[in-house]
Amino acid sequence: MGKMLLCIMMTALALAGGPGCTRQQGEEEEKSGIEALSRQAGRDAAEEIQKPIGKARAIEDLAKKRVQEMDAAEAPE
Repeated sequence: MGKMLLCIMMTALALAGGPGCTRQQGEEEEKSGIEALSRQAGRDAAEEIQKPIGKARAIEDLAKKRVQEMDAAEAPE
């Protein structure tokens, strides 16, 4: 039972990344570079999604305006 518990604890430690003080500065710079690229990719994706949404809203506004103009033209004066 004791060996099994020790094995589980060692596995958990290995999966957790080991001791926290073993990181090198190069790893930190690489990680921050990857995070920056990830954030930029997220911003780019959000922009690409917003473009068609903005166009659809503009078309919707034009359609509503056209309906209002038609209603106003049909209304008796």
